[in-house]
Amino acid sequence: MNFFGHISRSHTGVKINSKRSQKDCAEKRRPQTVGQQKPTNAGTLLRPASIYALVCGCTLLLSGSISDVVGSRFMYLLGCFLTTMFTLACGLARTGPQLIAFRALAGLALSFCLPSSVSIITTTFEPGKLRNVAFACMSGGQPIGYSLGITLGGVFADTIGWRWGFYIAALLNAAVCGFAAWALPKADGGEVVWSRVKSEIDWVGAMIASVSLASLSYVFA
Repeated sequence: MNFFGHISRSHTGVKINSKRSQKDCAEKRRPQTVGQQKPTNAGTLLRPASIYALVCGCTLLLSGSISDVVGSRFMYLLGCFLTTMFTLACGLARTGPQLIAFRALAGLALSFCLPSSVSIITTTFEPGKLRNVAFACMSGGQPIGYSLGITLGGVFADTIGWRWGFYIAALLNAAVCGFAAWALPKADGGEVVWSRVKSEIDWVGAMIASVSLASLSYVFA
């Protein structure tokens, strides 16, 4: 999921930063980029690409706390499902604010997957070579996915259209979600006890930390 998440992230950056004008696109009969299709000003063109990572990073602490309570397998599957839905919604977005909102929600959904995937690896594999390989594969998903997204994003933006980058990513995410539901071990200890979500999570502290991180990132951006 980290792999596909960074594919869609870099794909967004490629199609937004394209500088081809509407006239050139019409003359060459190629799909327009996001900045050309949607009524967004220059100050908001980078937001669909940046808000994804911003929201994901700021909500990792909160999603990790929830994962510890409800179980890593449940949170991972929920994150996969929501990532699929919001990625598809990005491709279907009709306005700039819609795209930005769906990208933010996709970043939130990805934050459900990252802490739970670490927990799944540590509980599934004993310390040793296999665990190291599993963590290496997880860590390698970010640079490999970003690199592929840069390449494929440019190809899609110039051929079939930038929306297809999201459609294809959503299909791949759906496949991962289905495979994970079948393959992940059910080792979290039974059904989710939702009363623990209310009593065992420091919601105030997690929210303060998340808002502080977001504010700090916004100030230094």
